[in-house]
Amino acid sequence: HPQTRIVLEFDGPRGERLFSLANHIQHGVNLDLQGRRVIQVQLRNCRLLPGRYTMRPRIRSRRRILDALPDGLTFEVAAGD
Repeated sequence: HPQTRIVLEFDGPRGERLFSLANHIQHGVNLDLQGRRVIQVQLRNCRLLPGRYTMRPRIRSRRRILDALPDGLTFEVAAGD
């Protein structure tokens, strides 16, 4: 699909959207999303308070969501991390 984007949405312990990350592909370049893929993200100085967070990955085209994990993936930040 042209202009396919991978979007990661991060929600806080109360369900509030904290931030979103997305790749922005140059016009006319397609991502090959067939088979197994690994997405790596490195955030520097992202200081989260202790609590449970949710990350919701989505694959979008310009006009619609192509694939998603609606319930997302949850992770816990412990005090002292």
